[in-house]
Amino acid sequence: MTLPSRIYKFYRHECCFPYSISFLLVLLIYAIDFFVSDPPMLWPSIVSYLIIAGYYIQNIRYYKRNWINSDDPEFFMLLLTIKIVLWGLLLSGLLIFQ
Repeated sequence: MTLPSRIYKFYRHECCFPYSISFLLVLLIYAIDFFVSDPPMLWPSIVSYLIIAGYYIQNIRYYKRNWINSDDPEFFMLLLTIKIVLWGLLLSGLLIFQ
């Protein structure tokens, strides 16, 4: 199975809709906090990241107990891990270079 088809399957069938949308909403919060607000507001971005990170930690627990309903739970967790790390690095960069 190719990477695009695995990603499509992840978003279409395996990942819950609110959690996948929440990543986009966090990016929107980052943009508003750091580029629209004057002065930049930090706490909404930090709290929004902590919310998706908390849910990610819950998914790690589900993964370790084999409770994730997925055909490919390793890919499921890998994709979520990459997204959490990227969003965290982006937030860290925004906080450092604000």
